Amino acid sequence: MRKALILAMGYLEAGLDAAARDAAREALDAGADDGETHFILGCALERLEQPDAALPHLRRAAALCPDDATIRHALGLCLYRRGAPEEALGHLRAAAVDANPDFAETLGACLMTLLRPDEAEPHLRRVAEARPHDPTAWANLGAALVDVNRCEDAIAACDRALAIDPDHVEAHMSRALANLLAGDWAAAWPEYEWRWQRPVFAAAYPETSCPRWRGEVLGSGAQLWVRGEQGFGDHVQFARFVPLAAARANCPVVVSAPPALHRLLGGIPGVAACVATNAAPPGASACIPMMSLPGLFGTVPGTVPGPFPYLAAPELPCLPDAGGRPRVGVVWGDKPKPRSRAIDPNLVAAALDGLGLAVFSLQADDRADDIPAGSGWIDLRAEMTDFAATAALIGQMDAVISVDTAALHLAGGLGVPVYILLVKGADWRWMRDRDRTPWYPSARLLRQERPRDWSRPLAELRAALAARDYDR
Repeated sequence: MRKALILAMGYLEAGLDAAARDAAREALDAGADDGETHFILGCALERLEQPDAALPHLRRAAALCPDDATIRHALGLCLYRRGAPEEALGHLRAAAVDANPDFAETLGACLMTLLRPDEAEPHLRRVAEARPHDPTAWANLGAALVDVNRCEDAIAACDRALAIDPDHVEAHMSRALANLLAGDWAAAWPEYEWRWQRPVFAAAYPETSCPRWRGEVLGSGAQLWVRGEQGFGDHVQFARFVPLAAARANCPVVVSAPPALHRLLGGIPGVAACVATNAAPPGASACIPMMSLPGLFGTVPGTVPGPFPYLAAPELPCLPDAGGRPRVGVVWGDKPKPRSRAIDPNLVAAALDGLGLAVFSLQADDRADDIPAGSGWIDLRAEMTDFAATAALIGQMDAVISVDTAALHLAGGLGVPVYILLVKGADWRWMRDRDRTPWYPSARLLRQERPRDWSRPLAELRAALAARDYDR
């Protein structure tokens, strides 16, 4: 049994993962039930891309050796990679007591995933200080500093990374986001083009032979392809630039976007057609990514284009009768992901209680099942067949309440009053310390004062609704 364990350890250290797995299993079959054997087997299985098989052994190892930082880190890392950051966190905190910067790095990454950049920052700083010549360590620190609104410090950290590696993609991206957040958009837009160097972008948006549009006149017979990118909300927000592009190019525009957006975007002036493809449409003379348009037009906070509204909604479907009460739509959940910006709908229901509102759920996914019991909220899920239908419903509302989702962009683009509930360390587009945004004059930003604490924004929301602040 001891011989098998020694062999297993040797194989694991040599990178012979299958042999390490077999030797560790042999030791367990011979009666071993110690933390080291389970740890070796768990690590070997994870390296062999069998995390479901690895996890029970790493759990057993941690139970037998709760004070072993290496084992706790391995378990936490396995859980984190399997999409369970909340469960991973306790193990990674226990491991980070050790001075190993690898452990601090994993803990910092987990905390960033959980939208806890304030807690992540000191751990990522520790990693950067331990590895002063590692550009990724400085870039990771820069990302955390962006999320805690320390833009100047974030830029300095990214500058450290870029002094070591001038082509470090994530350092360029974090520096772009820091400048966007700080309102220095002139400096930010060129850096934001580095997003195309990210592997996830390269995979999602394959290269095309269609020439890049640089703002020149294309003229008669030409066609400009505006390539939609990223999320639904990004398409809605940046679609305002399409009429400017059509006018500058002096030709029709074809927009690529998910089918659910086609009816909505097809109503924007200058849009000749919408397509659901990453390939160049037939007849396209030049192309530009949609989120590259503000940089091309030199957009800064004081020059965000309107008009408002810039979206048009169809007449149908119609909202149910509200009996004369103010009609308010609510979205409390973003699409499921580790970095969630969601809020408990029960908290929103408590903030709205007693205000005499007709409340409609604009939650388009299964989270609509979480409408608070007894709230009286009306589920519109069946009516929201695409974004045009959702826009029709929103256009009939007196106000919308939303976390950072596509619904707020619809409301803002339609000129409907919208109260945006923002987490601490909100997205760059909302900038810092503002309660208004140049992107949407009808929007009011309600920000967390402390991470994970919704008390202040919900109190502000209740006061605004009670005063009928939304009346237009």
